[in-house]
Parts: sequence; structure tokens; C-alpha cells
Amino acid sequence: MTPRAETLTPADRAQLVQILDRLGSDNELLRAAAVWLANEFLCDRGLTWAELIIRRAPTPPAPADWQRRSDNELLRAAAVWLANDFLRDRGLTWAELIIRRAPTPPAPSDWQRRADWCAERSALLTPWDQSFLASMAGLPHPPTPKQTRIIERLVARRMAAEEGGA
Repeated sequence: MTPRAETLTPADRAQLVQILDRLGSDNELLRAAAVWLANEFLCDRGLTWAELIIRRAPTPPAPADWQRRSDNELLRAAAVWLANDFLRDRGLTWAELIIRRAPTPPAPSDWQRRADWCAERSALLTPWDQSFLASMAGLPHPPTPKQTRIIERLVARRMAAEEGGA
């Protein structure tokens, strides 16, 4: 909108909206009256339809304003623009990129993959845990109930660490 059109008060805008709402009427006379009233409304305020409807592009800052900005500010602005463009091109949002989802452990029936999954995060494991998981790697038969409980304890520890951001 032009500066003159932006001087319309909220009450003026509300009145114009009420007038323009009548353009959707089934009654041809009411629609014609709405056009006449809207035109009179603008004329009374010294405005044209073009001034009301066309939104003028903001004036770019003067070169002096850009010179006062540090190079880092310009680089950051460019980086934000490029990052937004990158995400939009791939159909992603910032939330999808930033919100970390904890990995899901393998199914309990696949004890070997669960043990391997725990071993991937060795920083969370004690030396005993690491030794236990290494011994499970070559086990030719299903684990005993005690070994299964240990694997489940390690799975729970890793899931808690993943959810906590460790």
C-alpha cells in the first residue's frame, strides 16, 4: 500500500471491509451499490484503488546503511538466506532438522543386533560392559536369561543417554 493508503484508520478499514463484503451478495442492485459506496469511500479520503491495493516494495537501505554493517552481519544474512533456500528445496523445516529423534533400538527378539547397537556408543559403557558385549558377538546360541537382562539394561542406558542428548 502507498503511504496515503496506510493512513486509513482501523475504523476506516473496518467500514471498507463491510462495504466490500456486499460484493458477494446474490442481489445485483446490492452489488452495484457496494461498488458505488466503495468508490465514494475512497474519493472522500482522496485515495484511488491503485493506492489502496498495490503494495509498494520497501525502499532498499541507502548505501551508507550497508557500509555501516559489518561484513559478518552480511555474511550471516546471506548464510540464513542460503540455509532457508537449501531446506525449502529439500522439503525440510528447521524443526525437522534441529529436533533430534532418539534412535530406535532393534527388536528385543534380535538380541545380537541389540547388543551391537549398545556397543556403538562405547563412551557410555564401562570396561566390563565392553568386555561383555564383545563376548556376546560370537555367541552361537541365544543368550541366557541373565545375559538378556544385562543387554536390556544396556539398551535402557543408551536410550536414556540418547533422549538426554548425551
